[in-house]
Amino acid sequence: MIAAPRLAVLGAFLLASAAALAQPAPLTLDAVVRLAEQSSPRLRAAEAQGEAARAGVVTARQYPNPELELLTGGVRARIGTVASGTGTSATVGQPVDLPAARSSRIRAAEAALEAGELGLAEFRVLLRVEVSQAFYEVLQRKEELVLARDNQRLLDEIRNRIRIRVEVGEAPRLE
Repeated sequence: MIAAPRLAVLGAFLLASAAALAQPAPLTLDAVVRLAEQSSPRLRAAEAQGEAARAGVVTARQYPNPELELLTGGVRARIGTVASGTGTSATVGQPVDLPAARSSRIRAAEAALEAGELGLAEFRVLLRVEVSQAFYEVLQRKEELVLARDNQRLLDEIRNRIRIRVEVGEAPRLE
């Protein structure tokens, strides 16, 4: 489960790195976090869940609508004195919303909203942590590349000095 979010964060960071190559200004951690927040589909999904929870609170606060039922159909006589034909019926009903049930429903919806908001805040923090880790990992790799190039340059210099010493005769070919 950690691998997929990490891949998404690294993907967002690579996109930011590609954008940085096109721009002369270096990327900052805040810019990379902003870019990750703008392009994260998981963040969009979490925000949509928050909107659904807000709609749940609005719905929980509403009173139930009245119901109207209309029926029509054929009627057959089972007793000889009753006429056969078409029967029609109309019913109007209003569900009774008991105060205890309504307040419990509202509190449950508000608790779901608060949990969703806290989950969204947690997700934002985790996204920032993952992006920060990836950002500093890239910086570390860049510095390791600089060190490796410096080491290669020093080794090339040493090899050239040894080659010159061997060519001049100051040192034997094999030591």
